[in-house]
Formats: sequence, structure tokens, C-alpha cells
Amino acid sequence: MTPELQAACEAIFQEHKSHPFSWNKDVFHGRISTGMLDLAKEVLLEKNIIYYQHPGKKLVTLLNPEVAKAGSFTEALGMVSGKPIVFTMVEKPLPPVVKINHQPKESPAPVVQIKQPEIVKEPVSDTPLIKWYLRPVFVYFIWPLLGAVVFWLIAYFISAGYDELFVKKKR
Repeated sequence: MTPELQAACEAIFQEHKSHPFSWNKDVFHGRISTGMLDLAKEVLLEKNIIYYQHPGKKLVTLLNPEVAKAGSFTEALGMVSGKPIVFTMVEKPLPPVVKINHQPKESPAPVVQIKQPEIVKEPVSDTPLIKWYLRPVFVYFIWPLLGAVVFWLIAYFISAGYDELFVKKKR
């Protein structure tokens, strides 16, 4: 299961936890694409996490009472399948660097200094760089002017070729 599909299933599951859910075309407008929404709905129905209130109408779905206490989609999937789901961390945090300095013989215990790893963030520009050929002066003036010149040249060569082939023979 892809991360996008899992996120869509999680969103649908969390929405079902609060109330029965009515499906319409704008149910997750802007959050989940229509294709991913349909695929996630099929997965949840297939895994018996949600079910249709009236199977003939297929408009309203309800959460399976067996998984109502689950906190997330993966927990609900584990409850329905009967085997526990092993959670894995996607990103492991780095352990802090430990530096031990031994003091002179008079002190009984060494001093431990913990230094957290530094995170270097690059500044993000608010405005993306515009490519030179997409700048307004090119888009509104230079490219239309060049297009007009190219089309004039094409028309000129076509008319010159027509005159050369057909008009000169009649003279």
C-alpha cells in the first residue's frame, strides 16, 4: 500500500469515527484526489472497516463497530485481520553526541556533556525563480512579435513558390 493510499484511508477512517459518512463528489475536495478517494473507499470496504448502511443505495457508509475503538487506520486493520500490526518508524532521530571529560583525580565522578546534533536549514525563497523565456516582456511582447514575423515569412515563401510555379508559366 502506497503512502498516499494509506493517508487517504486514514483520512476516511478518521472522518467515519465522528459520524456516518455521506459520499458526494466534493466530500474531500482539495485534500484527496478523486481517484485516490475511490481506491481508498474500495480498500476500506474490502477490509470490512466500513460498510454501506443500505447496500442498494451505496450513498452512506458506517464504521464497523469492531474497529470503533481503534485510534488509526492501521490499528483498525490489525483489529479486523486478527493479527497485530508492527509499527515502524519512518525516520529515526539521531542520538545526541555524548562527550565525557574526566576531571582531575580530586573529583569523584566524570562530568558528562551532552551536545544535541545541529540541524542546518537552508533558507527557502518565497518567490521561485522565473525562467528567462517566461518573463512578462518575453511572453507579452517578444514571442508574439517573433511569431508574427515567422508566420509572415512562411506566407511570403508560400506565395513566392506559388508565383514561381504557376504564375510565371502563364507569361
